Amino acid sequence: MTTRRQAALLLAISPLPAVAVGASSRAQNAQQPGLKVLRIANLSETGFDPARAGDAPSGLINSHIFEPLLSYDPLARPVKLRPLTAAALPESSADFRIWTVRLRPGILFAPNPAFGGQPRELVAADFGRVRT
Repeated sequence: MTTRRQAALLLAISPLPAVAVGASSRAQNAQQPGLKVLRIANLSETGFDPARAGDAPSGLINSHIFEPLLSYDPLARPVKLRPLTAAALPESSADFRIWTVRLRPGILFAPNPAFGGQPRELVAADFGRVRT
């Protein structure tokens, strides 16, 4: 039996340790009221770089960490895109070689020591290689 199968079997037959871990996590969060933590029970993620993660568990976790520019409207028929962090749908040049995506103003990163302890607004450079 492989380690993943053993871990899955162990998690399936023993729910009590998971409950105990959850209780201790709540106790830790109570001691640090400003702390915000994303906890997901998963043993098989391969990484958190959205460009390199190709498996479903990593994609699930990344979807909770990163918000894309656009998303599919789950109720629209036929399928339609809707803006998330984009202000509107992309605009294209006449030859379709340049696409312009305008960001919705007011999207802030959480206060972090990397930003001097202050929130910082999302800019185009946060999406990687862009031309402004």
